[in-house]
Amino acid sequence: MAADFKVDNIYSKIAFKISRMGFSTMLGHFNQFEGNDLIDGDNPAAATPT
Repeated sequence: MAADFKVDNIYSKIAFKISRMGFSTMLGHFNQFEGNDLIDGDNPAAATPT
């Protein structure tokens, strides 16, 4: 049985860290994003995030 899950922006965060040649690190995040994931309970490895 497959289930479709939507990303909850209130409880989710997309963050990143970029190293600039080892001298400094820049941190960032996305304020707005959306996505969903179709998960098949019988075959979770076949999940299709979008």
